[in-house]
Amino acid sequence: MTNDRLLKHVIYEMKMLYYTYGVQNNAPIISSSSPNEMESIRDALYTSFLLHFRNLYYFFNDRHYSDDIKISTFVKDGKDIAGYEFTDKDLEVHINKCLAHLTKDRLKFEGAPEFDFRYMALSIISRCVTFFDYILRHDIAKSHVSEIRELRDTFSTFLSS
Repeated sequence: MTNDRLLKHVIYEMKMLYYTYGVQNNAPIISSSSPNEMESIRDALYTSFLLHFRNLYYFFNDRHYSDDIKISTFVKDGKDIAGYEFTDKDLEVHINKCLAHLTKDRLKFEGAPEFDFRYMALSIISRCVTFFDYILRHDIAKSHVSEIRELRDTFSTFLSS
């Protein structure tokens, strides 16, 4: 599989993380729904955000499975991307307990699990911007240049707000 096709999947994860974070904080659909619908919509958004966060967390931490798309797929030496590493084992375990399967851990929460979604979004999106800068600088994103520039600008604006 070419790097362009792999990069398309990574970009999708980045866009969805950004979108689900934004929607859960500003969604008119949530406030105009019944209480039961609101809970279901919020749960779907939280779950989707956590899933995309986890996928990018593993991407930036160069997960070891042979079929994973990893940052090392695009970057020869991770040190070339200053600050891309993001390791929080407690957060990783907490997400997996609340997301991947039914656990007793999930029963501890009323409504949304206790995650700092803003911290999580900022931590990953800042790494996305650094990654975008790297792949643009090294001409890795041949067929995605305009999309990546637009995303980088959108993400940079988000980080400065």
